[in-house]
Amino acid sequence: MSRRKSGFGCGALTVVAALVVLASAYTQRDALTGKAWNVTYRAVGSKTEPVSVTYQDTQSRYLWGDRSLKEHVEKDVRTGWSREVILAADRQAKITVTPAPGATARCQILLDGKKPLAESSSPAPGQPAVCIADLKGSKNLWE
Repeated sequence: MSRRKSGFGCGALTVVAALVVLASAYTQRDALTGKAWNVTYRAVGSKTEPVSVTYQDTQSRYLWGDRSLKEHVEKDVRTGWSREVILAADRQAKITVTPAPGATARCQILLDGKKPLAESSSPAPGQPAVCIADLKGSKNLWE
C-alpha cells in the first residue's frame, strides 16, 4: 500500500500567504491609491493690482511617481488670479503673493475650491502675503 502525499498543507500555506498580502495592501490602500488633495491657490486684492505669485504642487499623487514639491513662479499676474493643483496628502500647501511697491495683497488656500485652509495679508505695503496649510497627517480636512 503506497502512501500518497496530500497537497492540503501546500494549498493552505498558499491561501494564508495570499490573505497576508491582501491584508497588507488593504492597510496601505491610501499609499496605493495615491491619497491627495485638490487645492486652490488664490491671490486676492481689493482692486485689480499686479502681483507676483509663487506656489507649489506635487508632480504625482502616487508613491511610484515623483511626489517631490515643485515650485512655480508666475510674474505680472493680477489679483483675482487662482490656480487649482493636486497635492499629495503628506505635503504642505504654500503660496506667496508679492504685491507691487506700496500695495498690499492677500493669499488664500482652499480645499476643493470651497473650504478655506489658510488666509493671510501683507504685513505692510510692498511686503508679501504668505499662506501655508499643512496637509500631513490629515485624514479628512473636511471635518
